[in-house]
Amino acid sequence: MSSGRALSPVLLVGAGTGEATCGILYLASYLRRGGIEAFVRLWDGDESAGEVTQSFERLIARVRPKLIGISLKWFHHVDRALLIARTIRKIDPSIRIVVGGNSASYWWKELSGYDCIDHVILGDGEVPLLALCNGEEAPPNVVTRTPDGRPRRLPLAYVQRATNTQDVYYSHFNELFLSQMDAH
Repeated sequence: MSSGRALSPVLLVGAGTGEATCGILYLASYLRRGGIEAFVRLWDGDESAGEVTQSFERLIARVRPKLIGISLKWFHHVDRALLIARTIRKIDPSIRIVVGGNSASYWWKELSGYDCIDHVILGDGEVPLLALCNGEEAPPNVVTRTPDGRPRRLPLAYVQRATNTQDVYYSHFNELFLSQMDAH
């Protein structure tokens, strides 16, 4: 069942650098093939909280995202992911903020307690993120904060079929990147 409210465009960013963020390329490609306008920011040279704020003010003004996904692959990126989420929430409280990745899946209960995080995706993110973007009321493998602030976790309902699935591949490279730094 769908509420008919697509969360598009989408901006996907990493809480870390390097290979820890390359999964968002698959996600953005999958979203594009599913009819969602998605962009990625891989390169992140922001070092201070002020630089993060300036960077996201520019990104949000340029993309006007309805949803921002933060890749939280490794535990040592949690602080950065929370900084990004808090910054986004201050800039535009209407943007839905989603975290996903290995560490997000493991610490979903703790992360869903933060008021700057709306959803946590558990496990592989392609199908759950597309369902969330399409406004489905109960997207699979997504923990959602309820209006009273408590996490709502439905039973796990989606497992990616295989690592060589035909649905998971890079596409739309000419449309995903917001910067030449990312393309390189």
